[in-house]
Amino acid sequence: MEIKVLHCSDIHLDANYPEIWGKGGLKRQEQREVLTKIVERAGKERVDLLIMAGDLFTDRTVSTSTIEFIKSQLKSIDPIPVFITPGNHDPYTPESPYCYTDWPPNVHIFNTNRFKAEEIPDKKIIIYGAANKSDDDSYEALKNFSLRKKEGFHLIAFHGTYRELPQERADRDYISLATSEMNTCLPFDRADLERSAVHYIALGHQHDRLCIRGDESGHPAWYCGAPEYLSFSDREDKGVNLCHISASKTQVSFIPLWKRKYMRLIVPCTGMSTEQDILRTISKGTDEDLSRSVVRVELGDTYSLPFNINTDSIEEKLRDAFFGVKVHLLVETDTCLKNANSLQRLYREIVNEKISQSQLSERAYQEYALMLGIKALSF
Repeated sequence: MEIKVLHCSDIHLDANYPEIWGKGGLKRQEQREVLTKIVERAGKERVDLLIMAGDLFTDRTVSTSTIEFIKSQLKSIDPIPVFITPGNHDPYTPESPYCYTDWPPNVHIFNTNRFKAEEIPDKKIIIYGAANKSDDDSYEALKNFSLRKKEGFHLIAFHGTYRELPQERADRDYISLATSEMNTCLPFDRADLERSAVHYIALGHQHDRLCIRGDESGHPAWYCGAPEYLSFSDREDKGVNLCHISASKTQVSFIPLWKRKYMRLIVPCTGMSTEQDILRTISKGTDEDLSRSVVRVELGDTYSLPFNINTDSIEEKLRDAFFGVKVHLLVETDTCLKNANSLQRLYREIVNEKISQSQLSERAYQEYALMLGIKALSF
């Protein structure tokens, strides 16, 4: 016997998009289209259940019409059961739409940060789910997990923070990292995974797709990632996981769904004489994929230029070149830390005495502000 599971997370309906000047409404409509694609795929694949592992919407900004849209979409695939585990952006609170509205009969919303078991008896499926009860729920739910019984297909679903992310993930750019990924919620570690002997662990919170346990002897644990690009920190293609689960094996395949990328364009400015030189260089490097994207232009090697860069002016002139654009000076902290002129010494002193004592999530912002100040003092 085999079951089929569709796993998605982090759709973030009705989120704000300040980096997309004048097009936030269009981006929110595209996110609705993403949900429609997921629901249609669940029906097409005739899955046994759909798991939505948190951050389905952004609680503080979600509209009544969006909640009604979600309900109508999920009802359209009845009798396929849908299991929702609220995340840090859509926590299960008394004020949440999860509480104050009626949901379709095929939708189950987990409502406690302790794991609860729900069964689909005719398929011999038991799914254990937990909800974030706030936007910073630090309860270690997986430490107290235990199987209800040994028979059947056992699944775990929740929106949580894996404390042992690979180093390349932990060191990502905190200026562009999505706020939702910087928060800690329902944290867990490798030992917790090893104790939970289930067929599949469906996770939400990380926006990039990542398998954190997938060896032959273990039980797969996956962040399926967001189904659409949401920030400049997003790297891999976006979509959902389709899982074929038997008693002895779990096969996980990826279904891409994304429509519009967030991309970073680094522009070395050495030798340029005017703002027009920068604009021409950007124009030469713009292809069709880039023009449809939300782009963060990073201007590097700007310290020796004979003119003062106005990022607002460049940004305004690039608005029609991309779907959305933000222009920044590239933060070159290594240069300031190594060299010895008076401004660079000032930079080192502030970094060592002030910024190094800050929270990791705040350091990149502070270093960026400091770099802009050093840049202003250099003219």
